[in-house]
Amino acid sequence: MQVYIDKNSGFSIKAQLAEQIKFLIKTGKLQSHERLPTVRQLAGFLRINQNTVFTVYKELERENFIYCQHGKGCFVAEQKVRSEEKNMSELLEILEEAIAKARAKGISLEEFALAAFSKAQMESKKKPRHLEVHFIECNSADLKFYKEQLEKEVGVELKTLLLDELEQRIKTGSYPSKTVDLAVTTFFHLHQVKELLKEAPFDVVGIMAGPHIRTLMELSGLPEKTRLGIVCISLHSAKNMERSILSTGLTNIIPVPFSTSDPAQFHKAIQGVDVVLTSQAVANEVENRVPPHVKLIVYDRVLDQGSLQILKEVIEGIRQKPGK
Repeated sequence: MQVYIDKNSGFSIKAQLAEQIKFLIKTGKLQSHERLPTVRQLAGFLRINQNTVFTVYKELERENFIYCQHGKGCFVAEQKVRSEEKNMSELLEILEEAIAKARAKGISLEEFALAAFSKAQMESKKKPRHLEVHFIECNSADLKFYKEQLEKEVGVELKTLLLDELEQRIKTGSYPSKTVDLAVTTFFHLHQVKELLKEAPFDVVGIMAGPHIRTLMELSGLPEKTRLGIVCISLHSAKNMERSILSTGLTNIIPVPFSTSDPAQFHKAIQGVDVVLTSQAVANEVENRVPPHVKLIVYDRVLDQGSLQILKEVIEGIRQKPGK
């Protein structure tokens, strides 16, 4: 295990040891269930106090980086993929570039490390700026889906508005444009929302969600010329789903979009399809109305990573600006 201790460093021996072991685990240089040196072995190799190694191992165990078994030793714990670890390779590239620039200017690694640590400490003490971000969609089911998914991904609380509600509030002058930092909507409504908010002093960003691989696999296995009923809460939403499905390149289906809002039209359309693809919002309702011989598939979707990354960058850019 490649660990080094600088006893003249501005960092404590305990901090140096703990952070290096975490780094080796996060970068995969120490594999899950790999045995670590004993407390005595590591202390002897590094020429440090055994109590320091013991304390570090206990802290790493509490943080689930390692696990210890009496009489057997300490081992690297099974590591779940955490969001901050997904970008570890990118982080290493950033660090290598920064270190190279520091060296070119005659800055020692010790000075670089202390400056980076001090800056990180100062940044961590800053209170995050509260952002007013609105998410706008045409129906309540999609509002709920996107709100839950986006808040989990970008870490910002979203206020939701239906398109009709946004239009009404703009007409009556009750929309709080001056306090809003950003508006987000789906690509299907991006032009419409931008037009409504063309006088607003903030940006409008579009986000996409596409069919989950499970849904695509199920659809791709259907026979050629399968008449696929695409059912949503509104015809507009059904046509949006149709565009998402066709954009994947499926050629074995004949899409027939319709909605649950018109019972007579629904009954007529359902008789002419072989399979029904329904949004999660109306899945229970559709299941009760589909004939037994018609196969039912519930549409699973996932956020598009490209548009999600753009949204994250826009939000980070807003955070760097002075507050309103």
